[in-house]
Amino acid sequence: MPSQRSQSRIDKRQGYRFVSLGIGTLFFTHQINCGRGNYGRVRTALLVHPPTVNSKPQATTVALKKMKLSNQASAAHEVSATQRLNHPNIIKFLDTFIVEDLAKPTKLPLIIVMDYHKPMHEAIRTCDTPTQWIQWMIHIADALIYVHSHTIIHNDVKLDNLLVKCRKLGILADFGIWIDRHDPHPTPSITGGSHCPPECEAYRQGGALRLNDLTKIDAFAYGKTLDSIQDWLNEQPWLCPSKRPTHMQAMAKTLIQRCTAEEPDHRPDMLDIRKTMCFLIL
Repeated sequence: MPSQRSQSRIDKRQGYRFVSLGIGTLFFTHQINCGRGNYGRVRTALLVHPPTVNSKPQATTVALKKMKLSNQASAAHEVSATQRLNHPNIIKFLDTFIVEDLAKPTKLPLIIVMDYHKPMHEAIRTCDTPTQWIQWMIHIADALIYVHSHTIIHNDVKLDNLLVKCRKLGILADFGIWIDRHDPHPTPSITGGSHCPPECEAYRQGGALRLNDLTKIDAFAYGKTLDSIQDWLNEQPWLCPSKRPTHMQAMAKTLIQRCTAEEPDHRPDMLDIRKTMCFLIL
């Protein structure tokens, strides 16, 4: 978990606030607000990797998830999942540390450093084709199939937690409230919202969770995400229904209905979902 405070003290020289980490020097400059969740907010920063024998220093934009120190257990929970996973369609964890800001000695935020990618809800607005977003969502299905095989249920699949790398790859992010697939007493979808399936909403209201296959939680949320994308596409003149293949619209609608079925056992698994998504772009 977090590095030692002595290794993460914020320094300020030449007008820049920066932290020296094992992976390079992190500059808190040119920050962009990327969003805020239940446990913290996400902003960008500049990570300068040290030079090697064969290369000069390299600078890359990274994402910082800033949390209160009291949420250290939640940060450890998130990091424990990302450290277990290695997949091209899953966000990469880089480092985590506690900041000791000399200018604000009483403020000790906990920061998780991750790769930065463009939010999918922004990338969709500049799709090259009416079907480009489908390829990204196939990548998200691949990521979910992979995490399920590692006994992880993402538990918070929604458009806000999906990213796009270089306009080519869909990326699954934010494992803050993941649950174990074999946990006998799971805590599902504690954030609620439209992506929270009926059985989990009932659980949040104090009822018992009756679910044999926890992967159906992610299947429901995946369907709700597709529905959100479809609603947005229908409002765009250049991507109006008349400009999209008829079979794609019908199959997408059917898939959404199957994924969001009230009975979990009636929902498809992620392999079935992926197969249907592939048919959408044929």
